[in-house]
Amino acid sequence: MIEKAKKHFMEVYEESGCKRNYPEHIHEMIKWIEKLLKQYPEADKEVLLVSAWLHDIGDILEGDRVDHAISSEKEARRFLEENNYEKGKLRRVAQCIRAHRNTDVAPETTEDKIIVVSDSASHMTMSVYIRRLNEGLDALSKLERDYADFDLFPEVKEELKPVYNAWKQLINVYPKL
Repeated sequence: MIEKAKKHFMEVYEESGCKRNYPEHIHEMIKWIEKLLKQYPEADKEVLLVSAWLHDIGDILEGDRVDHAISSEKEARRFLEENNYEKGKLRRVAQCIRAHRNTDVAPETTEDKIIVVSDSASHMTMSVYIRRLNEGLDALSKLERDYADFDLFPEVKEELKPVYNAWKQLINVYPKL
């Protein structure tokens, strides 16, 4: 199912003409998933990778009209049901996607937490904050939200603290538009 989810995501992404580099984001996220799986081998790798490929698909399909955790969950359910994905795993993927923003639905399972943390960690190891600054968006609040997500795995928070501090310094001195 991982390859089907990836193919579906890539088709939606390419057809949309989206300018954001979601494939790079997902590949970066998968690096963090692989790292966290070494610490939490009980987590279901398939659920995590399917969730990673589908967690932002609603943002591409719906944009800012709807919370993309909601629209991504809806599209993931539709796609996975259409592909006869095992119901238990489908529910777990849907939960990971719905909780990935760690806002109105809190992450509960190890898989949920890995998705939240790997999503936020990928932002710190990419140029997400620079893009936000260049688009006139609030990068500092995004950085703070991402860093707060690491409370789910304090060892990751400690590991990424120097990266967080560096981003914070850069955001504060970055030329404003």
